[in-house]
Amino acid sequence: MIIDLNDLPKYASQALQKPEDFGYWGSDDMFVTWGFTGIDVNDASDLLEKSNFKVISNKLMEMYPGDFRIETYKHWAVNSVDRLVCRILKEPGDITDQNITKAFYAAMKWHNELDEYPIADENEFLEMEYLEAINTLHELPDYLKELIDLDNSDWVVLLYEELSSNMGIDINFAYPFDEDIQKAIYQANICNPEEIEKWNSWADMHDLPRPNLKKENPNQLKLFED
Repeated sequence: MIIDLNDLPKYASQALQKPEDFGYWGSDDMFVTWGFTGIDVNDASDLLEKSNFKVISNKLMEMYPGDFRIETYKHWAVNSVDRLVCRILKEPGDITDQNITKAFYAAMKWHNELDEYPIADENEFLEMEYLEAINTLHELPDYLKELIDLDNSDWVVLLYEELSSNMGIDINFAYPFDEDIQKAIYQANICNPEEIEKWNSWADMHDLPRPNLKKENPNQLKLFED
């Protein structure tokens, strides 16, 4: 959405208008001097929308700590909405350029910046993508996790790097097939030694070298054992 920053009263008037059938029991200043910014996030938002909301909200609230707040509303379609609201008018009354806050100008300026380039902060977005992917891998079903050497403290990072960097699979975009997960485990060399039979069978089926796994025998005496 492109905002004509030379016509702020138009957008301020829209932002101060209470939507029809919108139940509001919050602050008395809402829809008087405070209103919407069009910057929000909901339960159905994708990672980019979540990242942009976090970045923009934090920056605006840091610049104008008394002129922004985040309010949460229930919504029938997306369950919950977090919305950045702003002190739009300096004083109740006329909606004129002189009565509009710098905070509202800054919020509207962000709409134009996102129109020019849709990512508010690339580093934040990439970090959020990475953490989301790591969380997804931590929640792998048990029948896949049992194939992984979980004693390796770096298993989830190694698995992520194998999938993303070496196999070109973005698990935030499309969840990989089980076969892709198993191939990544094998290539990352994080196979569970306790599942050596399964891994040998899998490697043979794919004409691949069997993984070099050593399964310890708990009944075997160890040298120099006290």
